[in-house]
Amino acid sequence: MLLPTTEPDLRRAIQAQWMIRLRWAAIGAQSVTGFVAAQWLDLRVETLTFALVVLSEVLFNLIATLLARRPEAPTERWIEFSLLFDLAALTSLLFVAGGVMNPFSQLYVAHVALAAIVLRGRSLARVLIASYVMFGILYLSPSTFTEPYRHPDHVFSAHLWGIWLAYVVAATVMAAFVSRLVDELRERELKTRRALELTQRSTRLASLAALAAGAAHEMSTPLSTIAVVAGELEEAARFGTDLECVAEDARLVRQEVDRCRRILDRMAADSGFARGDRLGETPLEVLVDEVLLRVRGADQVDVRWTGEGATALRYPAGPLTHAISAVIQNAIKASAPDQRVELEVERGARDVRLHVRDRGVGMPADVLERATEPFFTTRETGSGMGLGLFLAQNVAQTLGGELHIASAPGRGTTVTMTLPVVAAVDALHDAEV
Repeated sequence: MLLPTTEPDLRRAIQAQWMIRLRWAAIGAQSVTGFVAAQWLDLRVETLTFALVVLSEVLFNLIATLLARRPEAPTERWIEFSLLFDLAALTSLLFVAGGVMNPFSQLYVAHVALAAIVLRGRSLARVLIASYVMFGILYLSPSTFTEPYRHPDHVFSAHLWGIWLAYVVAATVMAAFVSRLVDELRERELKTRRALELTQRSTRLASLAALAAGAAHEMSTPLSTIAVVAGELEEAARFGTDLECVAEDARLVRQEVDRCRRILDRMAADSGFARGDRLGETPLEVLVDEVLLRVRGADQVDVRWTGEGATALRYPAGPLTHAISAVIQNAIKASAPDQRVELEVERGARDVRLHVRDRGVGMPADVLERATEPFFTTRETGSGMGLGLFLAQNVAQTLGGELHIASAPGRGTTVTMTLPVVAAVDALHDAEV
């Protein structure tokens, strides 16, 4: 089953799954209770009606199980309907098995508590009112033993009305308290998540400082070369050395300067957003072409298009193309020369997913756990700084997306970058490093 991507959809999907499990447990308990009541306790139970109600619950739960396997999240109306069905089933069983005097009538409170956890507003109010009505229907059961509580004119006594009123008060208080408690917990969870995001932002700033330190270390070699060559040029100018040697030294200085410029450009892109980058609408075909132009060994990459959703993204061009190309470059390095790397572009209505698959040796669990850490690499010294996946994840999260890695030894690796059609942070329009 594909999990929904938004938090409310994911929450409803989890709620629907747990309601299915609880319903199976209730069906089993009802079946055992009905059998024991009829066979061992010698209580009068309308077996046929009881069996039909339990069968209807089984069929409903099978339908709910099939619907839960769809990629679409269940709606709040479906959750509400499921709870109303459960109340109706409980009412039907109690109606033929003692009515309001059946001790299991207390289970109405459990249904109300569950409704208060998963529903809000009018949906919760409708389920609550339905429970009032269905609990009152139990008084009409022909099997209800109420004679000691009746007046001679067959009108319910104040005691029976008191039982119903007590249930209404208890259910209302229960629903209000549980609903408020759930709201408070969700609000606290939201505050905790925001605090975590601030912590992660601080961590990224620290990582950026580490990135700058790494780039400075990498630039030390060309700068040292430039310093040496500058000294030689000074000596050549003083003593009139052969001009061919001077020209050679000048070419070497220019090469090292270009190398320094490339390091600085990569550091600016690696930090997330290069100076001067702006959000712009770019077709996916153009994005893929730009990515492949950056990749060494792009002829080893097969591009596959799936889905019929978005055809363009709104993003800062430089950082995103650099991040995707870094992921593809990692896949190529992890693959043998005769192995193909696949880039699948999955177009959806609200987001685009880029799947990069290789058929390399894969990652063991301990390496997979650290794969997105900055400066973590399993390659030999000098073949990379271990920043590709870390920076790709940073760019994806900054744009409101995410990066997911699936890998196992001997099965290759799949890196999935999910990106919203519109970048989540429009403030990046003026971002500069």
